[in-house]
Amino acid sequence: RAGGYTVHDGDALSVLARMQGASVDVISYLHVVEHCHIEYNLSVFKEVARVLTPGGLVVIETPSLLSLWTGSRQFYMDPTHRIPIHPELLVFCLEQVGLVHASVIRHADSRVEHVERAHLADAATETELKRELTKLEDWLYGAMDLTVMANKPYS
Repeated sequence: RAGGYTVHDGDALSVLARMQGASVDVISYLHVVEHCHIEYNLSVFKEVARVLTPGGLVVIETPSLLSLWTGSRQFYMDPTHRIPIHPELLVFCLEQVGLVHASVIRHADSRVEHVERAHLADAATETELKRELTKLEDWLYGAMDLTVMANKPYS
């Protein structure tokens, strides 16, 4: 507020429900979906679709289920997490409320670096084996977070 920005107090659904339709260019929903029931998230996504201006963007970030390390270990370090949300489910939900161009971005800069991490590909000498071990490492220790983005259509 001191910086001249409009600040809304409340949970996402009640704040969005009070907003005028087609009034916001960008909505960020960062590390929220994994704390909420799917029904709540769907209600929020419906409001997001209503509140976004044509061409407007929603950005959702959540821990990545595409990394075994994150989805089966790190996720559960936060006791307020309810359930991991698969990025393809987020894409489906956003498309169901009328948003378009939904895409998933894996954060390459958030790969797991931990003393217990195996470095399989580094030990390989043959190119084909190294390539396959790199795929395995990505599944095991890939990006800890991912982003799903979608737009409100112009028409």
